[in-house]
Order: sequence, then C-alpha cells, then structure tokens
Amino acid sequence: MNAATIAPEIDRLVWAVNFRARDHEVDYSVLEDVGLSADAFGTLNNLVPFLDDLDEPLVYRRYTYRPPEVLAAFIEDIIAAGVVTKHGEQLVPTPIMAPVRADLLRAIRGAARHFWSAYDVAEVSQMARTVLDASPAHYRLAQAGIKSPEPEDPHHRLHQRLAGLRLLRNESHVSAWKKHGLEPRDVEVLTATFSGTETQSSPTPTDLLIERGYVNNDLVTAEGLAVRQAIEDATNEGVAEAFATVDLHAFLAGLRELPPEAP
Repeated sequence: MNAATIAPEIDRLVWAVNFRARDHEVDYSVLEDVGLSADAFGTLNNLVPFLDDLDEPLVYRRYTYRPPEVLAAFIEDIIAAGVVTKHGEQLVPTPIMAPVRADLLRAIRGAARHFWSAYDVAEVSQMARTVLDASPAHYRLAQAGIKSPEPEDPHHRLHQRLAGLRLLRNESHVSAWKKHGLEPRDVEVLTATFSGTETQSSPTPTDLLIERGYVNNDLVTAEGLAVRQAIEDATNEGVAEAFATVDLHAFLAGLRELPPEAP
C-alpha cells in the first residue's frame, strides 16, 4: 500500500466538508457586505489557513491549475474590497477581513461537525499531523499549513490537516509533471484518460501533447499513458517518506470509518 491508496479517501472527506460549507453553512451576506461575490468563497476558503503569511506566489502556487488571469483578477478583487492590502508581493489582511475569516472558519467547522461530531477522530487526526510534520521542506504549501494556527475543535482540526495532506500530494504531483516539461492543461488532458475522470467539457489535446506523440487523433497514445504513469509514480515517491511515518493500513481504516459516502 502507498499514499495513492489513501488519497481518494482524503479527497472524499475534504470535499464533503467544503461542499457542505459552501451550500449550507457559509453566510454569503458577510462576503457581500465587503463587496465580494459568492464566487469568492471557494478561493478565500482555501486560503484561510495561509492568511497570516499570504503572498502572490503562494496564491498562484495554491491554484496551479487555474488560469493566471483568473487569479490576477481575484487578487485585484480582494484588494479592491479592502480585505487585504498589498505590500510588494505580500497580501496583508486588514480589519475588514476579520468577519470574513471568522465566518469562513465557522462554516467549515459547522460542516465538519455535521459529518463527524459523533466520531472520535483523535487517532486519525494525529496520524494526519504526523505525516504533515514529515513533509519535505521544499513543499511550501504543506509547510505553510503546518505553521498555521490549528482550530480548537477536533473535527475542524481534522479537516484542516486532511486539506494539508491534499496540498502535500498536489505539490509532489506538480513537481513530477514539471520535470516532464508539461503545463497544467497538458496534465489535465492526460489525467482525464489515465484516471477516467469526467470533465465539464471534453479535454482538448494541446499542441505540445500532439507534437510529442502523447496524443494522436484526439486519443492519448500508449506513450502518453506511460508518461502519465511515470508522473503518478513520481508523485507517490515524493510523499512516500512522509507517509512512511504512520501505519498506512490503520490510517486508511480510520478514514474509511468517517462519513459521508463518496457522492
């Protein structure tokens, strides 16, 4: 067993809490009061653990797969709303951010407790923290998450730790595909075939993938799948040492005990 076996369980639990917070817990009037749209929830919510040490490079690193122009517009929006001020590359929270941050934290806490309040999550949460503490030093997102203040509520704390593990794996994944000279869109196309992932629109092969022979007649070739497998293997290798600090079978069993079922 390796970290790839555990990744879907971590994804399942983090997404469930995030979607519950988005659809049922967050008070969107708090965002509206500072001039932000409801669309800002997801992005801001994922940046809350980093707000005390936030800068533009971290935003772009956190959202590697989003178009840069979309992230630039988001940064402009939060500056215009007055929730952060810009000092060089630093994005410093202002007092206006305080009620927004408080409500985002309340929403995630409420969603986590909705699913897990009847469960003792101490053991699985500690295993998540043990893995995070062993994260490679060059994975900045994971390291920033480790340094962030942790919630007092144990269920909220578990969610934050699991979200940190998703970032750990994502950083390893990005490092892996960058070594192949690929861009985010290239990886999305290869991944859609590799994992059978359904996308909102049919992935369009990029010029780079066609030139390299990874795609032919809109189909991913054997060579393309081999490259994607190599990326997957390197991703697992990049987090192997951190996950070796816990009993993976016990960790997986603990995660699988927690609701909800995968949608």
